[in-house]
Formats: sequence, structure tokens, C-alpha cells
Amino acid sequence: MATMKNLVPSSIALLAFASAAAGQNLSERLGAVAEQRARMQADMGSKPRMLGALLYTDLTVDFRKQTARECVDYFKSVLGVTVVARYTTDKDASTGIDPEQEVELSMTGPALTVLERMLEQFGTDGAQCTWQLRDGFIEIGPKERLLKSKEVRLYAVRDLLFEIPYFDNAPDFNLSQGIEQGGGGGGSGGGGG
Repeated sequence: MATMKNLVPSSIALLAFASAAAGQNLSERLGAVAEQRARMQADMGSKPRMLGALLYTDLTVDFRKQTARECVDYFKSVLGVTVVARYTTDKDASTGIDPEQEVELSMTGPALTVLERMLEQFGTDGAQCTWQLRDGFIEIGPKERLLKSKEVRLYAVRDLLFEIPYFDNAPDFNLSQGIEQGGGGGGSGGGGG
């Protein structure tokens, strides 16, 4: 009899959950999952999140004669953000990182410091390499090549535009006349006794 008393409330709870799940059809569930994935993907590629990953993730690397491409792939996988490297093998590339260049680097530190030490070794023929945050990814490559990437930003300036008011109804008074007449204004203070 005791098991029957426990069975009734659990059956009611099960029916309540089952009816809520049955209320969603397959397309609603798929839509909800797609929406959740889109939100997660947007968050993964946001500039603040990528910068936070660079600043607050500590990395330990021990690259011994590994290629630049392998180093970038490792960095990308450990950091968990999209990194786009501009290689010399890219289509229509005049400059870039040599993907087969050997890298020797052994260090522990913030991801940003590790990235900058890697970029120091990637620079060849006097071409200095750098990084920049783009929409959804971190871009690395020679400075002159990254400078060609432009980002257009639009700012609302309507709130900065206004018409300067013209006050034509100011009171008319003569300041010097007020000073001449004013001589006896002070109060007698004190009082005590």
C-alpha cells in the first residue's frame, strides 16, 4: 500500500512533464536548438570574448622545429577561438607568413604574450607580423597585409546635431549702476549677549 501512495504522485509528475514535451513538435524543437547554437556561435566570435581569451587564458607551449601552420593550429585549438593566418600560399598573396617556417618557442604565459612571441618568429625579410580582432576571428599576418583589411563602422550622430538656441529676451540691467547703488547691503551679524 505504501508503494501505491508513492506511485501516484510520481505518475502525476511524469504526466505533467510528458505533456509539456508533447506540446513541442519537432520543428519547434529544431528551431530552438538552431537558435541556441546561433547565440552560442555569436558569443564565441564576439570581440570582447576573443580579447578576454587572449588576456586571461594561460598557455604553455613547447614548439621544437614545428611549422608555423602547426603552431597556429595548436594555438587555435587550445584557445577555442577562430584564428585566420595570412600565409604566403594564400591566393593572390604578395606577402604573408611562411607556413613551413620552423618555430622554436618554449614558454608559459598569457595567450596574448605567446601569440606575440610566435609572431616575432613568423616575421621574415623584415616584414613585421601582428594580430588584430575582426568580426568573428583573430587575424594574424604581416602588418602591411593586415592594414589592407578595412572595417567600416557607422555611428548615429543625430543626437550630436542640434540647433544652437538664440536668446533674444534677456533682461536689461546695468551692472555698474547696480554696484554704485549697492553700497549698504551687508547685514549686521552677531547678536549675543
